[in-house]
Amino acid sequence: MTMIQIQKWHDSIRHLIMMSSGRATVQLEMYNRPMGEFDVTAEIYALWVNQEIRKQKFATALLDKAEDIARRNGHKTVFLFWDKRITPHWVLDWYYRRGYEEIFFNEYRVGLIKKLI
Repeated sequence: MTMIQIQKWHDSIRHLIMMSSGRATVQLEMYNRPMGEFDVTAEIYALWVNQEIRKQKFATALLDKAEDIARRNGHKTVFLFWDKRITPHWVLDWYYRRGYEEIFFNEYRVGLIKKLI
């Protein structure tokens, strides 16, 4: 079962998407105007799956759901960060396989963007 909590802020709408009784979650923030140097309008962050239920496709389902919500709300792209200090490199490879492209990197982070078709 998927549960979605919607939070309306003054300049954005945030969706907290949960599966498996909260043991798998992701957040999607959709901004009312482009943000930052890359004009981000939709950002995915805090994708997390409890270790005991990993490899059961929860991350794929969560990312698909977040991307679908952004697409249905008129967003043409979605942005996310990969941070090497807290996330294994295989996760970055997984994002690349899912169609995300690198738009910048620094010592610790990679900024990724995906076109939503």
